[in-house]
Amino acid sequence: VLFNSVLALFTKYTEWDSSLKDLVFSNAPIEDYLKTGFSVLGNSLSVHNNNYNIIAQYGPRPFQGNVPHMLKSSLIDPDFLINVDNTVEESVFYSRKAIYYQDSLTKREYLLLNLFAGNTAIGRLIVENDHRSFLPQDSQLAVHLGKYLETSLSYISYSGSGKNLRRDSLLDFLSGKVHSDEK
Repeated sequence: VLFNSVLALFTKYTEWDSSLKDLVFSNAPIEDYLKTGFSVLGNSLSVHNNNYNIIAQYGPRPFQGNVPHMLKSSLIDPDFLINVDNTVEESVFYSRKAIYYQDSLTKREYLLLNLFAGNTAIGRLIVENDHRSFLPQDSQLAVHLGKYLETSLSYISYSGSGKNLRRDSLLDFLSGKVHSDEK
């Protein structure tokens, strides 16, 4: 029974990873990544750009209307980030780990994950527990989803180059092509 339970869990995660790879190949919108991520994480997810604007969201209670105090006019309250920054060992602005935060007033839980292109922070993934409490492995699952989100975020939005270098490199890797730094 235990073996079958573990096998079912690994099968679920393998299928999730395959779905994320398919999204990369199809150049799918970020919302599709979040929808697929929701099937595993089970909580509302949102992606924000460097100006803290929501650029994609998915979940049973999208961030609109009665939003948590951390969101004001679709912006992340900078005071919230400073508050979180004071509760973690590594700065929330630069951390590459998923940061857990619980609001002392509402008791709501959040996972925050910075998204990077190389060494440049290009956005943030926020997972809010509005469906179920976080499990110990959820931060690692958020990091896994974040790797695909980093790839999916187009360089058009940030550099105007019109070329998504991270996505193209990943496609080369997944399809077995040899990747050259010179290219």
